Amino acid sequence: MSSLTTFVVDLYRYLLTPIPPFASLGLPALSLLDFAGAFRLSVALRQLKAGAIGTEGERAVKVKELMKDIWSSWTVVFGGELMNSMLLSTPPSFVFSPAVPLLFAFTQTTSAYIPSIPTPAINNELPLAFLDALTRTVLLCNFSVPMVVNHHLPAVSSSPWALILCSTIMGNGGFFIFNALGMNNPGGWTLRTPPELGTWGWTATDIWCAPLITALYAYLTGAQPFWLSLPGVHEKSAMGNMDEESARAVCALVLATLFAGRAVRKHGGAWAQARLPREETEKIKEQ
Repeated sequence: MSSLTTFVVDLYRYLLTPIPPFASLGLPALSLLDFAGAFRLSVALRQLKAGAIGTEGERAVKVKELMKDIWSSWTVVFGGELMNSMLLSTPPSFVFSPAVPLLFAFTQTTSAYIPSIPTPAINNELPLAFLDALTRTVLLCNFSVPMVVNHHLPAVSSSPWALILCSTIMGNGGFFIFNALGMNNPGGWTLRTPPELGTWGWTATDIWCAPLITALYAYLTGAQPFWLSLPGVHEKSAMGNMDEESARAVCALVLATLFAGRAVRKHGGAWAQARLPREETEKIKEQ
């Protein structure tokens, strides 16, 4: 295992350790990564609203429409999980504990009262690509995979198609609903065609990175019989399958690279788009 992978493994162990005040009081375990990811999403949703209605208008309605913003946040977070729960006939996580919904309500409220937030730009989006990769990898590896491989029906638990499908829904379902309902529309929620279904929408990094990362994790860990039958690391390594922590670290590094590339394409300025063919530049503008 490389030193970089070891660093990410140790970083995950630190960030995913339950915060002592919550653990000591018997409250639902929440970690630093939970808080960081929730606050990052809340700020990102506020940035989307600011882009839709302008900075001045966003200041005027940020507190007035707080409850709508909280519901928007819950939709993004739990939309994909809820869709998977209906497909797999399993209860979603928020049925068992209110900790995560309350966390996102808290961070959404906090972000609404921040006087100003930075406009997305290369100097802030590029460093945040690593945080985005850490949180998204946990979603795609630690939540999507067990939902399928631990299913009570063998036909589901052993199906690589079910794994890839549920991962894609988990990673994109919430934002798909958010966009379809126009939840950042200043005039109120309205049905519209999501960007994912628009021209070149399928090329967005968020769409295809979900099945890619989950497939990589399943391949490295041998999560299902199908992945064990594929040639590669399992034949070349006397150690057999990679342990879950190391596989998750590898996936996080791959995803961080993809997200960094996305940040450069979207916010790198004219110097980045000048190196792309004209049709590629148009794709970026549409996304």
